[in-house]
Amino acid sequence: MPLLTVSVLNSTTAVPTDNLHAPSMDTSELVQTQAREKLPSVLEDLSRVIDGQYIWRNFKVEPKIKWCKPKDALTKLPGIVAHIIEPNILSEVTREYLRFEFLQLNLGGSYNFAKMGKVNEGQGAAYHHMFSFPILGKILKKATNGFICFEQGSLSVLSLSEFDPSSWNSILRLQVIPTLKMFLNPESAFYGVASCISGTTLNAMSPDSRVGETGDSLRMAIDMIQYNVGCNGMKPVGAHMNTNNPLSSSLNIAMAQIDMISMDTYMLPQTVVSVLNGYNEDLYCKPNIGLLPMINSQYQAQLLRPRLGKPFITSSTPAEWASFKNDGTTQGNSVFFIWQRRDFAMGVYACGQSKD
Repeated sequence: MPLLTVSVLNSTTAVPTDNLHAPSMDTSELVQTQAREKLPSVLEDLSRVIDGQYIWRNFKVEPKIKWCKPKDALTKLPGIVAHIIEPNILSEVTREYLRFEFLQLNLGGSYNFAKMGKVNEGQGAAYHHMFSFPILGKILKKATNGFICFEQGSLSVLSLSEFDPSSWNSILRLQVIPTLKMFLNPESAFYGVASCISGTTLNAMSPDSRVGETGDSLRMAIDMIQYNVGCNGMKPVGAHMNTNNPLSSSLNIAMAQIDMISMDTYMLPQTVVSVLNGYNEDLYCKPNIGLLPMINSQYQAQLLRPRLGKPFITSSTPAEWASFKNDGTTQGNSVFFIWQRRDFAMGVYACGQSKD
């Protein structure tokens, strides 16, 4: 898995520090060799935990036509409006420097990587890693032939908190996400109650009932209270860890990082029609690319470690997804699969295209 190690190595050499010790070429080769050895078993494990029935139950076709102009087409063509969900992001929070829990690799303890600083000194210290992992797009790209759109792309690193100063400097994080300031007030905690109730209600509904008037009204509450993960609390500034509820903290860290990536890069587009994009029906034709706010209801999560769970609405109560899952086997480390919803017009959607 050379991309992982290349990104890590580039990050360490690109940032000057007083105690920087760049890994040698021999070390780079060792890291790549270990990652390549681990990846097949990881892929096999992930293929077993993907709930195909959940994908099918969340797939819904509406009696609605949307006209779109596919790439290279001379005119607009009709497509049938549909909705789907897929797992495409891996997120992990670990207590050890450069510990990759889902790969079972500990690079910080084995190699001479630069250590730029510690995240949140003390008992709540944590590091966060996020990877783009569009596994269904890789497996089913040819099989679906564009009729159903799964996320396209390759395995890539979205963020490593060890090399992101804003992850362990709250003042810098406020500069990176200036909109965060408006949510840092006592009233925001009360707004989370509406998001919590909406998320828990939505999570209790059958997947095919979540699309439509009822589902949309609940998602509107989740999306409007943008910097809150419902029952799990506010999205943290940096990799803050609540040791009383580490799984909720890990989920909040993941959602906050998706928010920052959405606002600061073009790597995570909007793929659902939402109140945050004015219910823009152009999203049935292509994703909304740009430096845009994260849509909370676009994402769902599934706990992979310490213990495997089922996909859930991220703003729902931890009692529904975290009970009896933190068994201590990973020493406080956790891994989530992040699922992404997509609204699209079958057959004419700009699948995998950043521009149209």
